[in-house]
Amino acid sequence: MTHSLVRRSVWIACAVVTAIILTATAAVASPRLRAGGDDRDRATVAVSGPSDQARRTFHRTGRRRPRPPVTTTTTVAPSTVAPSTVAPSTSTSTTTQPTPTTQPTPTTQLTTATTARPATTTTTAPSTTPSTSPPGGNGAAPTHFNTLAVGVSLPSSAQCAAWVNAVPAPAEVKGVNATANATRGQAVAGATGRATRVDGNFTGTTEQILRWAACKWGIDEDMVKAQAVIESWWRMDTKGDRGTDPTRCAPGHGIGVDGFPGECPESWGLLQVRYPYNQVAFPWAITSSAFNADWAYAQWRACFEGDLTWLNTVERGSDYAAGDAWGCFGTWFSGRWYTQGAKDYIARVQGTLAERTWTTPNFKQP
Repeated sequence: MTHSLVRRSVWIACAVVTAIILTATAAVASPRLRAGGDDRDRATVAVSGPSDQARRTFHRTGRRRPRPPVTTTTTVAPSTVAPSTVAPSTSTSTTTQPTPTTQPTPTTQLTTATTARPATTTTTAPSTTPSTSPPGGNGAAPTHFNTLAVGVSLPSSAQCAAWVNAVPAPAEVKGVNATANATRGQAVAGATGRATRVDGNFTGTTEQILRWAACKWGIDEDMVKAQAVIESWWRMDTKGDRGTDPTRCAPGHGIGVDGFPGECPESWGLLQVRYPYNQVAFPWAITSSAFNADWAYAQWRACFEGDLTWLNTVERGSDYAAGDAWGCFGTWFSGRWYTQGAKDYIARVQGTLAERTWTTPNFKQP
């Protein structure tokens, strides 16, 4: 009996020891039974997460934002890769981070984007040096109208019309302008100074009209096209600068008449000629595309030639002087010389010029 009890005790002890050994083995084999959960999964998130975010950032902005350097130390990942691959603050073991072998992919994309970008801006910017010679010197119609320097003799309406019509007409991209594009303006009774040249005496497509105005007033035609994008998206039916003061409404367009309850638009057409400050230009600034552009760039040329000396008697960012084409763009918007609002507007037009928005497929409208 005693020997039987001893043997039974030994068997039970062996069984218990075996069970303990099997349990310990299972704990080692399964990482989820260890404190802290699955370190492999967490390490994968720590490595791949920032890389995925970097790709999203790249596609949004065209460039990758720098990340702060990692403060942990690893003996596996190269020091030049770890800063942009590992999240700045992570408590995972550094022995699981040798996976940043995919890092060169965003670097390749970034190189492609940064090398392609300069080509866009350098090929579209107009010359910063105004020409001292009128266009058409060789007898042929100019294919591109450039800015003419201060004091240079300007071509007539008729000469510019002949030059523009000598080049095949571009397809119309704004069908809504059909009536206004086919309507000629007229000379302004009682006009003085450079405004005496304004007549709006041209018809054609929207782009032809903008080229004609650029020719007549000696300004680079692409600058004109870019500004018209910002002002009206090349639409003569654009109505802006709405207000509630009936004395600032154009004749026939009083408060509420144009579908804006309690308001009237002050600015009209391709270049948003503003009625309160250009009353003699109405109603032709509303009805004729050519007159609208003609009037706007007469004002630009007056500024460019140095006529607006009063700009030095009001708030300004610097002293006004003749010969600054972009400064005169800013004045058209703000009525001031290089104030912050003027500079912001100039930057918008320059951005549109660099992108050549008017040549993109989505710019065309019925």
